[in-house]
Parts: sequence; structure tokens; C-alpha cells
Amino acid sequence: FLRVMSRSMPLFMTLAWMYSVAIIIKGVVYEKEARLKETMRIMGLDNGILWLSWFISSLIPLLISAALLVLILKMGNLLPYSDPGVVYLFLASFAVVTIMQCFLISTLFSRANLAAACGGIIYFTLYLPYVLCVAWQDYVGFGAKVVV
Repeated sequence: FLRVMSRSMPLFMTLAWMYSVAIIIKGVVYEKEARLKETMRIMGLDNGILWLSWFISSLIPLLISAALLVLILKMGNLLPYSDPGVVYLFLASFAVVTIMQCFLISTLFSRANLAAACGGIIYFTLYLPYVLCVAWQDYVGFGAKVVV
């Protein structure tokens, strides 16, 4: 069971947060598309504060979903021997990395709807090298694993 869980958990997390990723990317790109970012910069808002506000407003829903997921994993007896605090810390760090990845993907687009559609696909595509590493872990050397 643990082997199946260790291989399927990253896929479930990627699929579970794909909608959130698309919404975050769409919001950031819409702000750029509607020229709201320039308007706020003209009013004196610092660029770092703008990105910090996006980070905080994106992090809160992901942390809530991470807490619910920890609750489900603990109450559902899926991870009975794991400390819920450690699992939550792991999922919170995954949420931070996901938001940073959303910010990176959002720089590639100038239209919000296209960014939302392609952003989810890019997010899922970036998960696929992990699948290959797990499938070929006995055949791939250490150097190739580090590169991927």
C-alpha cells in the first residue's frame, strides 16, 4: 500500500491543484492584460509589494486545501504513522513552490484566457519527468536523475 501511495500521491496533488494553478495564472495575466499593474505602479505601489500580495492571496486557499488534505489523510487512516504537522509542512512547501511556478508560467502569456488554458497543461507537463524517473529508476544512473 505504501508503494502505491508514494507513487500516486504526487499525481493526485498535481491534479488536485491544477484548477488553482489555472486560476492563479489567469489572475496574474489578467492584471497585466487590463493594465492594472501599470495603474498601481503609477499610484506608487512597489513591484515587490504587488507580487507579495499575489503570493499571499494565492497561498491562503492552497494552505486551507492542504489542511483539509492532511485531515483526510489522517482521519481516513491513509497515513496513520505520519505526523500531521510534518505532512502539512511538506504540503505547505509544495504550495509555495506551486505558486512560484505559477508566477513563472504567467510571464509567458499576455492574454488571460489563453494563459489559464495553457498554464494548467504546462503545470501537468512539468510533472511528467517525475513519472519517467520513477518508472526507470532502476535503469537510470545517478547523474541522469540529478539532471532530470
